Amino acid sequence: MAKIFKDGFLAKLDGEVILEKSLTALIILIVGYIFIRLVIMLERRAMKRSPIDPVNYVLVTRSTRIVLWLILVVSILPVLGISTAPIIAAMGTAGVAISLALRDSLSNVASGIIMVFTKPFTKGDVIQIDGITGVVDFIDILSTKLHTFDNNVVIVPNKQITNSILTNITKLDVHRVDLTFGISYDSDIDKAKSILREIIHDNEVFLEEPEPVIGVNELGDSAVMIACYVWCKTESRFNAAYFFREEAKKKFEEAGISIPFTTLDVNVSNVIDNK
Repeated sequence: MAKIFKDGFLAKLDGEVILEKSLTALIILIVGYIFIRLVIMLERRAMKRSPIDPVNYVLVTRSTRIVLWLILVVSILPVLGISTAPIIAAMGTAGVAISLALRDSLSNVASGIIMVFTKPFTKGDVIQIDGITGVVDFIDILSTKLHTFDNNVVIVPNKQITNSILTNITKLDVHRVDLTFGISYDSDIDKAKSILREIIHDNEVFLEEPEPVIGVNELGDSAVMIACYVWCKTESRFNAAYFFREEAKKKFEEAGISIPFTTLDVNVSNVIDNK
């Protein structure tokens, strides 16, 4: 009877201990969760006042969140009576295997960290990578998110960005627009060049410094090709090109300068059967 009472008392005592540990762990979890949210909120505010580029906000906050959650979990385990030493030892043993299995993911993480410090682009920049052109949204832990001009979302692995040739189209304030116009051999070259200069001078979208370059680029089979290299603000580069072509077409027609187009002469010969 005494043994049964003793066993029942110990079982009750163990149950109270487990309940106490569980409640303590739950309190630590709730407090830790609130603390993590507070840290992330303060971190975001601090980053807005810091020189850290907005494109890196997602990478920094997610990295911080992962580290804090790992610390929180490791802090809760001893409270539950679970020794962290075997877990840490097992993680160390499995580290090599995990690193080999996740070598591509780790490479992407490392590349993301490299981009934070090298700053090859910022949020809103237009970049070209492996034939893909898009606007940068943010750098994540494993990848960088872009959206194209037709509003498709493109996810590029960070490793691919650091290992490829990247073109930042909007890094600088001014952009050169390269245009070519074909005029007939009978048209006045100097007059055509004067019209192109007039378009540049009369429209504020085009810059006269750096000085534009206008000249004969090629003597084609059916046309004299005139190249026009003109500068504009980077944000106006697309509209500037469309506007310039339209204005050049109208003014060439008004000045009697013909723009040749490909023609095909077909000669038909009658074959008389003398049979």
